Amino acid sequence: MPGMWKASSVRDALTGPLSPHSRCITFMIRIRPNTVPAAYLDANIFLGFYAYSAEDLNKLSEVRELIRKERIHLFLPSHTIDEIKRNREKVIAESIEQFKQQRATSKVPLIMSGLEEVEAFKNACREVERKRSALLDRTIILARVEKLKADVLINKLVAVAHKIDCDENIYTLAQKRQRIGNPPGKGGIRDEINWEALLRDCPSQCDLHVVSKDGDFRSVLDGAQPKAFLKEEWLAQKNGELLLHQDISTFLSAIDVKIRLEADSQRALLVDYLTSSRSYQATHQGITNLNPYLRTLTAADAARLISAAVENTQISDILGDEDVLAFYTHLLELHPDLDDAAGNVRILRARMAREKPAVVSVDEF
Repeated sequence: MPGMWKASSVRDALTGPLSPHSRCITFMIRIRPNTVPAAYLDANIFLGFYAYSAEDLNKLSEVRELIRKERIHLFLPSHTIDEIKRNREKVIAESIEQFKQQRATSKVPLIMSGLEEVEAFKNACREVERKRSALLDRTIILARVEKLKADVLINKLVAVAHKIDCDENIYTLAQKRQRIGNPPGKGGIRDEINWEALLRDCPSQCDLHVVSKDGDFRSVLDGAQPKAFLKEEWLAQKNGELLLHQDISTFLSAIDVKIRLEADSQRALLVDYLTSSRSYQATHQGITNLNPYLRTLTAADAARLISAAVENTQISDILGDEDVLAFYTHLLELHPDLDDAAGNVRILRARMAREKPAVVSVDEF
């Protein structure tokens, strides 16, 4: 593991004295300092907090305390903060729209008409709609003043982070990196800026944990590892190790912080449910269940879901259904750089191109 180097000799390693004629052979022993974990959270991780429950967000408040007490160093380029701000309203609007679509219906089968319970049922549905409207109004009011629970947590994390100013020098270096074609990045100049900022401001001998669910930093050979180019660059410039995690739970576990987030556990179960669907009804239900977690899905989750859409006929047969097509369109847009060695992404895109109606796309971030 990367760390400090200390010169020593064979003589130091032996318990007895050496002969006067012995030659002292100098070598290097790697001494790993007891350092504080350093982390960078990609914008997609912060935006995923809007899909977390209040209970999970309360748990993540403990992370803020660890950062404040300098038990974790969080490095946050100003460009990442801007990415969060740019995409925040869109993420909130998507969640609100999904909630609007889940409406209670007061319609009953004709066989039930005339029953005395029908009127009570219709009154209950009208009351649910009134409560729904009030809940939507309250949510929009809180969103406008950035007082949603996720807003509060994000703002607190940003406040205690080591913020890096992405000045003109950083932008120049990022442009050069993008033109040469060095990672990270997938078009435009986004993660190039963040990476150059981290290279400049993170201290020497820093082991950096990158938490990101997209493929900008991920090796195509081993999805659990960063790109080899980035690992080597970090080692050369910082004498440190670069580590990659696809969600915040994995990162916290890696640094021995015992916080269990229900959102990550639930997400894994819901991915299993949809990929193993055995009926059209189960597919529709799986889509409904996973929609709130779309922006928290990792690249590995996306790869499994795409493979299932190609290989599982209970999904592929109804790919043209509005909810299924919308789900997979959104999924592909959020993960545009998935490794496609098996050809599943290409196959799925071709099948979706033949389906209608067209679905409005969302911007990548």
